[in-house]
Amino acid sequence: MSDTFETEYNPENIKSAEMVVCIPSHKEADSISYPTIQADKGLKKYFGDRRSVIINCDNNSPDNTRQAFLDTPTDIPKIYISTAPGVKGKGNNFGNLFRKVVDLAAQAVVVVDADLQSITPE
Repeated sequence: MSDTFETEYNPENIKSAEMVVCIPSHKEADSISYPTIQADKGLKKYFGDRRSVIINCDNNSPDNTRQAFLDTPTDIPKIYISTAPGVKGKGNNFGNLFRKVVDLAAQAVVVVDADLQSITPE
């Protein structure tokens, strides 16, 4: 199913995960690092014994959101997925997320906004 994505970058070649934290985005380069770091901390602290991944489902952002996400240092592996150019909307990001969750056979999914500043590892 992953061929339905315009772009998928999976540098650690993650094929399965029990726990997924998804961060849908569009033009969030300035803010995506913070929730990514908090997701990493929470997954390590509370689910360190589970196979986990952090996924950024993006709307082909022109502002370097992809690189900001991928450059954020984490111990938990990351996957970046984008819609095709011109395809926007959180619903399209959720469609990509759900296809990927099925591909990964994940047991649990958490979604957090890319500009969320009140997020904690809990």
